[in-house]
This record gives sequence, structure tokens and C-alpha cells, in this order.
Amino acid sequence: MTNQEVRFKCMEYFIGKEFTRYDCCAADFLKNENKVVLADDADADLLSMVCFGAGAVIKAKKEIFEWCKRFASVQEGFRCFDLQQVVLLGQVFRNYNLFVQGGHGMLPDVSRQFTVTCDCAEIRVFEADKKEKMFGYIDEKEWHMCRPNAETALIVVAFSGNKIVGMATADRESELLWSIDAEVLPAYRHKGIAVALTNTITNRIMARDGIPFATGAWSNTASRATLHACGYYQAWTMLSSCEKDWAKAGSLAE
Repeated sequence: MTNQEVRFKCMEYFIGKEFTRYDCCAADFLKNENKVVLADDADADLLSMVCFGAGAVIKAKKEIFEWCKRFASVQEGFRCFDLQQVVLLGQVFRNYNLFVQGGHGMLPDVSRQFTVTCDCAEIRVFEADKKEKMFGYIDEKEWHMCRPNAETALIVVAFSGNKIVGMATADRESELLWSIDAEVLPAYRHKGIAVALTNTITNRIMARDGIPFATGAWSNTASRATLHACGYYQAWTMLSSCEKDWAKAGSLAE
């Protein structure tokens, strides 16, 4: 597959996951104009939008639907995510006691092959039927992003002696796409472990004719740098509303 074909598969994935019942299609992401659809009452988000660099596909509930159509009519797709627009959206969300959460999606450049090694940790791979062997090494209090569970399809682990100091996990989202995460304990960061873990799990997935992808917060430059080092590029941007507790805003948001 080419990078363009992989990106289109991701567009199809997002349509199927977020927008399929709203008469949207993957080709909507390729249009020059934004598409705004009315979200139903059962939808979890007041507003949600995704952009792959051209037009944004946006769903909004009836409370802000007309406002959102006006907003989208005067913005290029990617400009909907500019800081000043995010601030404006945040002001609208506050009327409903909601907050903004935003992120980006990363895909590997399938035209390039990367091999990264790490001398400061032992890298081991655990398939789905073998992952129970490493559960006893995990102290869940130490991990925030990577917490393997029954649904986890693949785990790559960095050991220092008998201690797990880093993990990369993969969940199979579709026949083709796998979502990945990577985390390294604070005391073991800046040693190349995260890059080695991400590179290993990426190559394992692609060897199975799968495509890994990663998502992260806009502010997580460390994660983005790790993914860049493994041949990933930013493929899409996303934004949605969220509850205050999810935003972890606490008293600062009062």
C-alpha cells in the first residue's frame, strides 16, 4: 500500500467509528469545504471534528449546530484547529460546562523501513497468548498510558534486569489498523527505549500486513518526537468536547 492509500483507510476508519450514521463518507475528508452534520441526542460529544489536511468533518448537537455551521463556513479545514479558534470553541463549550480536548494522529511512512536498537534495556515481544507471563512484573500504579488487558493484541516490553521499565502495546482496531501506545518509566527516559519499543512494535505489525497508528495530545511533543524517529508523520487532527473531570481541569477551570 502507498501512504495515500493508508491515509484513506484511516479516513474510512474514522467515518465508520464516528460519522457513519450521519451520511458521511471518507471522501468528505478530501473536499476543500468543511462538512457539518447534526449529531443525535445519543452522541457523547457536543461537538467533534476531524481533519486530514483538507476539509474538516464536523458533527454538532442541535444546541450549537447553527453556530457551528457559521463557524465552519468561514474557516479552512485545518484552520478550525488554530489556537484562536480553539479559544473560541472553548468559550462556547463553557456555556455547557464542557471543555476542549484535542489531539493528533500519526501514521508510519510505509515507503521507508526503520530499525532501531537499544543497548540499555532488553526488548522482549509478547503475543496475545503469551502476555500473561509478564503481568506479574507490572505495578499498575507506575503506568498511566500502557495498561495491557484482555483485549491487547501485542505487547513489546523493555526489561532492566527483572524490572519492566517500558512498554508498547497494540490493540487491533480493524482488519488492517492497529492502535499503539508506548510508555517508559520516568527514571529510564531519554535513553532511546521508547524509540526502540515503538520501532519494534511497528515492524511487527507491518510484517503482518497491518498498519499501526498512534494518537496523542497536541502538547505531547515527546511522544511526537519518538514517533518521528520511527518514521511516523502527522496525518490528522481532531478536537471534541469533554467533561471537566476528563479534562482534569479541577479548580483552575472554576
